[in-house]
Amino acid sequence: MLQPDTVTGDIVFVLQVKEHPRFKRKYDDLFIEHTISLTEALCGFQFILTHLDGRQLLIKSNPGEIIKPGMFPLLQSRWYCFGFDT
Repeated sequence: MLQPDTVTGDIVFVLQVKEHPRFKRKYDDLFIEHTISLTEALCGFQFILTHLDGRQLLIKSNPGEIIKPGMFPLLQSRWYCFGFDT
């Protein structure tokens, strides 16, 4: 409760990030590492990813859609490759 003629101050919160066994944070994004075989990379694959909030997301590539090292899905249906160290 505010009192007249008093000085207000700042509240400082210190957060400690706890490592997750599967998800890794890079800035504002979450990443997971999932190994696929050469056959899956060339011919397509799919797997279910359970997100932190419990949602199950279908991660898949279409047959004939070649997945190269360093590529990852964004928005579940498009694959992007960025040149950053993992």
